[in-house]
Amino acid sequence: MSTMSLDMTVNALTAVGTDLYLGGRFTETADGSVRHLNNIAKFDTVNSTWSALTGNGLDHHVYALAPIGADLYVGGYFNQTADQAATNLHHIAKYDTANNTWAALPGDGLNSYVFVFSVVGTDLYTGGAFSQTADGSVTNLRNIAKFDALTNAWLPMPNNGLSGAVYAIAAVGTDIYVGGAFTQTADGSVTDMRNIAKLNTVGNAWSPLLNNGLNDHVNTLAPVGDNLLVGGEFTSTADARGMNFNHIAEYDTTQACATQPPARPMLVAPKHQSVATQKQVALDWEDAMCATEYRVIVNEGSPQGPRAFTQTGLTDSNATTTPLQRGKTYFWKVVALNTNGQAVSPWQQFTVK
Repeated sequence: MSTMSLDMTVNALTAVGTDLYLGGRFTETADGSVRHLNNIAKFDTVNSTWSALTGNGLDHHVYALAPIGADLYVGGYFNQTADQAATNLHHIAKYDTANNTWAALPGDGLNSYVFVFSVVGTDLYTGGAFSQTADGSVTNLRNIAKFDALTNAWLPMPNNGLSGAVYAIAAVGTDIYVGGAFTQTADGSVTDMRNIAKLNTVGNAWSPLLNNGLNDHVNTLAPVGDNLLVGGEFTSTADARGMNFNHIAEYDTTQACATQPPARPMLVAPKHQSVATQKQVALDWEDAMCATEYRVIVNEGSPQGPRAFTQTGLTDSNATTTPLQRGKTYFWKVVALNTNGQAVSPWQQFTVK
């Protein structure tokens, strides 16, 4: 390959056997000897030869490649093959490397850009700037989705995905780390996930990273053992406690809590401005990363009102109040604590009917 190159940009590389597949924004080899390589091509590493894929490649740019068995998944900003023989390949498609054939994915693909793939078993985690399948049959795929290659089906992520574009995905154990340009889940229920977040695939739940994430976009992630290398446009953590990262940082997924305060707890129930029908109200919140205990506070009338209930030393993320007064409005919050400090949730309001 040293004597042959391509005429423009390469965005993605992956190997299937001894063949190297390349995706990007190009049309031919740099010397013009092999043409019709529109945005995707194959390089035979044994014979050192280039070849076009069926259909003379794709009609627009390719950003992501990922093999599952003999199938090569291709993501980008295309709609069909360059010769228009295979259509409905909206931004994502499957190329059978054994039979050299293109196939559309269910829903005719996705409705906008695909930037990144990460494969876990037969699951293809897909990130980009989309919101649903191209035909609208599966919605709530906000910027990240899972494609089950075994059942050939799209699956929404928890909380309908994320609030902004996804540029990077990496698996560490049973956790999926996601980087991009977002601040919270698409439904707004989990916040403080600035440009990077973690999805626990066992509990199927999102959580912020320490220090509420990073202060600018994350473009790439690379797991190295239990550590995660993070690259992007950031210079510090979102809360400015971790400074001078200069666009690259290392996140220890196992030891991070040794020196950091907990993440801010997210209140689940009762929801803000909701009505409780029982005098003893069940309070529930999401586990905060690095928290070793919780304190819950309920005040009457306003956040500054008289204390109606408090409980400390909680190790579970739930509590039940003593009997409260019907017809009264209450405000509640949770404090997460560890030996390095604390983090406090926003106040939420409820009324006892």
